[in-house]
Amino acid sequence: MAQQPQIKPQIIRDIDPNVLQRQASDPTQSVWVGASAGSGKTKVLTDRVLRLLLPSENGLPGAVPHKILALTFTKAAASEMALRISKNLSDWAVIPLEGDRGLIARLKNLLGHEPSKEQIDQARELFARVVDVPDGLKIMTIHSFCQSILGRFPLEADLPPSFKALEESEAKKLLKHAIEHIMRKAEQEKGSPLASALHHLLQFQNEQQIVSLLQNITSEQRQLDKILSDNFGIDGLYTNLCQHFDVEPGKTKHQIIDEFFDGVNKNNFWQVSKILQSSSKKTDQKFGLNLQLWLENNNSNSRNWEEFQSLFLTQKNEIRAKLATKEIHDQHPEIAEKLEQYAQQVLNLTERINALQIIEQTRDIFTLGQEIIDQYQKLKKQAASLDFDDLILFSLKLLKGETSTLNGLDTAPWIRFKLNQGIDHILVDESQDTNPEQWEIIKYLCDDFYDGSLENEKTRTVFVVGDEKQSIFSFQRASPEKFSHMREWFDQKINQNAQNLQKIKFNISFRSVPAILELVDQVFANDLTSQGLGDEILNHQSFRRSQPGLVELWPLFENPEKDNTDPWALPTQIQDSTSSASMMANHIGDTIQDWLQSKTMLESYDRPIKPGDIMILVRSRTAFIDQLVRALKTRDIPVSGVDRMILSDQLVVQDLCALASFALLPDDDLTLATILKSPFIGLNEEQLFDIAYRRQSSLWNSLKNKPEFENLTKRLQKLIQQAGKATPYEFFSQILNSPCPANRYSGLQAIKSRLGEESMDPLNEFINKSLEY
Repeated sequence: MAQQPQIKPQIIRDIDPNVLQRQASDPTQSVWVGASAGSGKTKVLTDRVLRLLLPSENGLPGAVPHKILALTFTKAAASEMALRISKNLSDWAVIPLEGDRGLIARLKNLLGHEPSKEQIDQARELFARVVDVPDGLKIMTIHSFCQSILGRFPLEADLPPSFKALEESEAKKLLKHAIEHIMRKAEQEKGSPLASALHHLLQFQNEQQIVSLLQNITSEQRQLDKILSDNFGIDGLYTNLCQHFDVEPGKTKHQIIDEFFDGVNKNNFWQVSKILQSSSKKTDQKFGLNLQLWLENNNSNSRNWEEFQSLFLTQKNEIRAKLATKEIHDQHPEIAEKLEQYAQQVLNLTERINALQIIEQTRDIFTLGQEIIDQYQKLKKQAASLDFDDLILFSLKLLKGETSTLNGLDTAPWIRFKLNQGIDHILVDESQDTNPEQWEIIKYLCDDFYDGSLENEKTRTVFVVGDEKQSIFSFQRASPEKFSHMREWFDQKINQNAQNLQKIKFNISFRSVPAILELVDQVFANDLTSQGLGDEILNHQSFRRSQPGLVELWPLFENPEKDNTDPWALPTQIQDSTSSASMMANHIGDTIQDWLQSKTMLESYDRPIKPGDIMILVRSRTAFIDQLVRALKTRDIPVSGVDRMILSDQLVVQDLCALASFALLPDDDLTLATILKSPFIGLNEEQLFDIAYRRQSSLWNSLKNKPEFENLTKRLQKLIQQAGKATPYEFFSQILNSPCPANRYSGLQAIKSRLGEESMDPLNEFINKSLEY
C-alpha cells in the first residue's frame, strides 16, 4: 500500500513573483540571481534584454542592440531566448495600443509602471532596429562567442584566418584517429616508454576502458599541461608522487614484496601453522593448513603474494575480524599476537602496493595522454580546425596575452579594448555550470566595466543567473567554489565603482505544486542530505499554491531470492523469473489502469484523468523503459513510446536488417540462421538443426535441398530477386505485409506476436527512415 509522507500544510502569503522579476530585470543595476528550477529564469533573461532595449525612466536612450551580449549554456537555450525576444518585439510592432493585451498593458506588465510616450514609440520601432543588426542579437553559447572572437583576431591568436570549428562528432572522429595512431605506435615501438605504459595499463583495464579513460583525460588538456608544467614533466610527476606516498622511485611491486619476505623469518610461519593445526577448532585448523600449503608452494615470494594476503585480509583489504579463536588466545597468546602483527604488516604492505599501482598508472596515463594530445593537436592543425575546448583555451590565451606578439607588440590590451567597446551589457545564463576557464574569459570581458579607465557615458551592467543546487559539477569541471568566488569578485569590483551588485533569490516555482516542494524541503532539512548545499536552507514556494498535489512513497521492489539449483542439471524446463524492474513496471501499469477505469478525478481540471495527463519520468534510459512501455501497452493504455532510442539496438530492426543482408549475400550462414529463427520465419531449434547438421555446403544450399521447406525457399528466393530492384521502403513494406512462410500471419502480425506492442515504435521509425532514404 502506498505510504504518504506526513507533510504539514504551510500557510503561504500572497506571492507576486513579478516584484522580484522586475527587480532582477532592472537594466540600470548589475544583478546576481540565484534561481531555483522552474522559477522563470528564461523569462527574466528575456525581460532584461527587452528592458535594456527600451529607454529608461529618466529619459536615457536604450542600449544599442549589438552591444548586448547574452551567453547561454546550450544552443537550444540561446535559440529559445532569441525566439521569445523576437516574438515580443514583433508583437509590439503591430498590436493595438489600448486593451487588456495592448501595447501599453504589455509594457506596464514588463516595467511595473505606466510606460512613457518615448518608451511606447521606441517599442514600436525596436523590431525593425533589431532586424537590421548584422547577425542579429548576440545571444549565443560561450563557445560560439569565442569562435567569433578568434574569427576577428586570427593572426593575433596564432591561427590561420581560414580555421574552422569542429562539430562534436568531427572532433570525436579526429580524437579516435589520434588514439588509434598512438596505439599502433606503441605496438611497433617495443620496449619504449609508450609501449610499457600501455602494457601496464592493460593489466588492470581492458581496451575499451583505456580508450574511454584516454578520451576523458584528453578533454582536460589545460589541466594536464598545468600538472606536467608544475611537476617538470612526467618524470617529475612520478618522483613527486613516490615522495608523497613514501615509495622509493624505481621500485616494482615484486621488489617490494620480495623485500618484505626477505625480512620475515619463515620458521615463525611454520611454528604458527603447526600450533594452529593443533587446535580443536576447525577455523584454526583451516588457517594453519592454508598457511602450510602456502609455505610448501612458495618457490617465489611474489608469485604467491595474493594467497598469503588472503590469509589475513578480506576481499575489501581489511584485517579479518577473527584471526584466531579464543582457544588460541587463551593457550597461545603469543601466537595470537603474532597473527595480529603479521596482519598489520600485510595491510601496510598492501597499502604500499596499492600506492605504487596508483603512481604507475598515473604515470602511464599521462604518458599516453600526452602522446595522444600531441597527435590530436597535430591532426587538428593539419585540418586548420579547433574543437570546443580549443575555442575556450585559444580565446583565453588571446585575452591574457599568452600568444605570440606581432612585431614585438603585446596585442592583448588592444584586443580587450576593442571587445570592450562593443559590449555594454553582459548576461550569463546557467552560470553554475561555467568552468574556471570560461569564468576567466567573462572576467576579461567585463573587467574594464568598473576600473574607471573608460568614460562610462551609459550604465554598463552584468547580469548573472544560476543555482548551485543544479550544477553538474562533474561536467566540464564546473566548480561550486568558483561560482561563489566569482560572485564575491563581481561584488567587490562593482563596489569599488560606487555601485552595488544586487543579489536576488528566486524561490517561487511556477512548475511544481506545494506538496512536491514541501517534500523536497523536508528531505533536505536533514543535515546529512543537505551536505553540498552550503549554508542555504531550502524554502521553496509554489506559485500554484491553490492547486492540489499528492506525493506517494512506494515500497522498494526487490529482486526475489534465487533458488539454489544444481548447476549441472540440464535446462529441460522453462522457469519464470521476475525482476524488481518488471515488478515496478507492472505496478505502474496497474496503477494507471485503475485511474483510467475508475475515472479518478483530476482535481486541477475538475475532470477524470486522461492518458495524455500522465508523464512518467525516469532517472536514466535503461532497459526498464522497454519493460514499462510493454506493461502499459499490454493493458491497452495509449502511450507515446520512448522519447529516445538507438534504432540499431532494437530487435525488430536487427531482424529486418538481417533479412536485407541475407537477400544481398545468401551464402552468409550466420545471417540466414538468424532470420530462420526470427519472427518472420519462426523455425524451432530442431528444424534449424536438421537443416544445418552435416550439411555439405552453405546453409542456403542445404535449405534448398529440403523438400519440406519448398515454400520457405521460394519466399526467400523472391526476397533475393527483390533486393536487386526494390527500394528499401518497398522491400521492407512487402516483408511486413506478406504472409510469413512458416505461418499464416503477416510479417507485422508475427512481430507483434513475438516482440509485443512495444516493438511498434522502433518499427515505425525504421520504416520512416527507409522512406526518407
